[in-house]
Amino acid sequence: MKSAHVVGAYQTDVNLAISWLKLNRAINVAGDCEKQGSVYVCPIRMLKSKKQVADLLLARFGHFVRIR
Repeated sequence: MKSAHVVGAYQTDVNLAISWLKLNRAINVAGDCEKQGSVYVCPIRMLKSKKQVADLLLARFGHFVRIR
């Protein structure tokens, strides 16, 4: 499985994004959110490609949440 990180300025934004991705069956596992500097980072395991997951996030959340 492919892994990546969901990054956002607020923990609520990251949690909403994780829920949205699970609802769309783009991810199946998400780790604990941690604050790194001024952003919150949450590791994920993707079921879809990184581009598809990034497009889902961009369509719903704009540039508030991104994938790294």
